[in-house]
Amino acid sequence: MKAKRQDILNFIVGYLREHTSADVCNQSFHDEFYKKFGGKRFGENEFYAYGAHPVYKAQSWLRKLYKDGTLDRHTVGIVGAGYRSSGLPKWVYSYTLSSAYATHL
Repeated sequence: MKAKRQDILNFIVGYLREHTSADVCNQSFHDEFYKKFGGKRFGENEFYAYGAHPVYKAQSWLRKLYKDGTLDRHTVGIVGAGYRSSGLPKWVYSYTLSSAYATHL
């Protein structure tokens, strides 16, 4: 069964209302998205000490919803001993529900 746009939109908006933000390292977001909508996961068969196995489809939807004004996007730095050697990037995009969109719901 193919997920409908509205179902994915409702899930992401609901998740962000409850949890405020989502990003590539957010394990609970990607786990919940995967359970509901499936998709291919990055590094599925690898061990990650930190973060998540992000779902490509979820990341694509976050970008789409940012571009259409549903979400806001900002960078979050990843710092601390051991993080750089773990293969994590220096920063990631974090997505939040846009205030303009939230007022229309």
